[in-house]
Formats: sequence, C-alpha cells, structure tokens
Amino acid sequence: MQAETHKTRTPPLSEKQQTTLEFIRMYTKKYGASPTYQEIATAFNIQMQAAYDRVKTLEHRGYLTRSRMHRRIVLTRGRFNE
Repeated sequence: MQAETHKTRTPPLSEKQQTTLEFIRMYTKKYGASPTYQEIATAFNIQMQAAYDRVKTLEHRGYLTRSRMHRRIVLTRGRFNE
C-alpha cells in the first residue's frame, strides 16, 4: 500500500490581490522603493484600511513581507512568480 502525498496548494489570488501585487511590483521597479499604503489606496480609489488589508493578505499568503522597522513592503521572490 503506497502512502499518498498531499501537497497543500495556496488558492490562486483574487483579481484585486493580483492587481495590488502587480502595482507594488511595478511601483517598486519604477521608484526603487515600495509604495505607501496611501499610494496603494489612491491607485485603486479605496480607503487606506482596505489597502492595508490587501497587503496584509498578500503577506499572509507569502507573496511579500512588511518590514516593521522601516515601514517597507518587500516582495517575496519565490511566491511572486506564480
């Protein structure tokens, strides 16, 4: 009897999560620094709390990290290219 291997996969990003991640990637590439929550909120015409929630979700799912000391968002290379 062979043991089954179950690989847990993270569900795909929602459209809002994907566009937010792409915005952060493009902004960081263009300006050499990550956007602020206010810049994310302005880009998507949403409240700053909603921008924070989107970033928090992306962090939880492994697509980026947030530096507590420098208030920066850092893209996680391995997860970003999925």
